Amino acid sequence: MRNAGRWTVVVVIIAALGIWALQSGGSAAGTPKEKPATVEHIEGSEISKVTLTERASQRLDIQTADVTEQQIDGGTKTVVAYGAVFYDSMGNAWTYTNPEPLVFVRAPLTIERIEGDMAILADGPAAGTKIVSVGAALLYGTEFGVGH
Repeated sequence: MRNAGRWTVVVVIIAALGIWALQSGGSAAGTPKEKPATVEHIEGSEISKVTLTERASQRLDIQTADVTEQQIDGGTKTVVAYGAVFYDSMGNAWTYTNPEPLVFVRAPLTIERIEGDMAILADGPAAGTKIVSVGAALLYGTEFGVGH
């Protein structure tokens, strides 16, 4: 039993050193490490641009899709996959646009209604805009420094 306690202490110390090294810009081995993301405030707004490294994008499994227009109820409606929608703590609906590779910008949505796996929009990004369909909540956490 005493050895189990010692191993627990060793594991905790190793984990703490790894976290400290990653937060201080290095790896657990002490070599410099590239930051997985940069966050830049967009002047005149409360929104920031999140830029990921290729490796971070793959690790987070960020996937994108296009905003589409569909014929619904006899009219043309702007539609996004419901998986692309996330809500902030105030209940506001958002998505992340992907204006260029590895760059993501949060965009507000006004949802008319949800039908199955699609959100029909009253307002939001235009048809053809590339948005994040998987990983938006992770980008939101990155934008606001959750976990740092």
